Amino acid sequence: MTVMKSKLLSVVITMLTICIPTKLWSAHTLNPTSVTIAGNLQDELGCPGDWQPDCAATHLAFDANDTIWQGIFNIPAGSYEYKAALNDSWDENYGANAQPNGANIPFNLGAATNVKFYYSHETHWITDNVNSVIATAPGSFQSELGCPGDWQPDCLRSWLQDPDGDGVYEFSTDAIPGGSYEFKVALNEAWDTSFPASNVPFTSNTGDTVTITYDTSDNSVDVTVTTLGDDDSDGVLNGDDLCPDTAPGDPVDAAGCSDAQVDGDGDGVCNDDAVSDGPSACVGIDACPGTVIPEAVPTVKLGTNRWALVDDDFEFDTTAPKGKGPGRSYSTADTDGCSCEQIISALDLGKGHEKFGCSISAMDEWVALPR
Repeated sequence: MTVMKSKLLSVVITMLTICIPTKLWSAHTLNPTSVTIAGNLQDELGCPGDWQPDCAATHLAFDANDTIWQGIFNIPAGSYEYKAALNDSWDENYGANAQPNGANIPFNLGAATNVKFYYSHETHWITDNVNSVIATAPGSFQSELGCPGDWQPDCLRSWLQDPDGDGVYEFSTDAIPGGSYEFKVALNEAWDTSFPASNVPFTSNTGDTVTITYDTSDNSVDVTVTTLGDDDSDGVLNGDDLCPDTAPGDPVDAAGCSDAQVDGDGDGVCNDDAVSDGPSACVGIDACPGTVIPEAVPTVKLGTNRWALVDDDFEFDTTAPKGKGPGRSYSTADTDGCSCEQIISALDLGKGHEKFGCSISAMDEWVALPR
């Protein structure tokens, strides 16, 4: 890699070759501990020399509100080149067009200038406010992205980037909750210059990809919303669907979950991993998956003050004493989704319970057990 440094007061053109190890980068790497603007401007900024990836004087600072590395340096007039070196080393570095081990990024200053540098580790784009337009999309959705508030042109969580250098800047996200929003594109992290004259509206669903573009050739602004669709055709869009792959025709709740997906054995008590309560509103947490209603107990007849699920509902049935009510009532909600048959097995009860149903004492013991 050959880099050139020239300054207005210099009569010597210095040629410098930096040998950087060749490495392969994955699509994304671990967050860096430091980002250095390394180039032939460093000795002007207090470094012992140029092209020093470990010089703290040209470190950028990570802004947690923006999630962007940033730094402002007063640089004398001259022609310069630089790259972004991560972790005080050349092992991982990014140059022009956000390319790993890419070309040096040149810029020229006719006078001493405060230059602001930006590095996004999400996209690996390294740039400055001399080479690039700094465009953001302030709008009514910014707080949803983690900005301190809405309509903040200085929040770079909605920063439009142009790594390929074609003059069309783009911001894309699928993190905006469903709703109706408005925005504009503002330049230089302020409201002094913004486009278009009126706010741009858009409506999206949760999980949709919203893409905002700004074309510097004509200052035009555009927004597109790509909907994820409804893969299981249950009427709930993929971005809102907590239960994908619903069986065709099954009714679902607002979360896209059918009864079968949240209450697998159909006993009215929710699976332990249920993400909603389904259209029939299951309750609790099922301690006995695989409940069968009606159950096989009793094998002879339902005895007096004995209990079992003998019909198709979630209420335990009994034979009341003559002239009296049963004095008790139990449902699958009380037993955490367990039938008499399952209670007999869990408590190791005798054959009498299988023949005539669970006794009141057995039912009360089971209901009182901590689970």
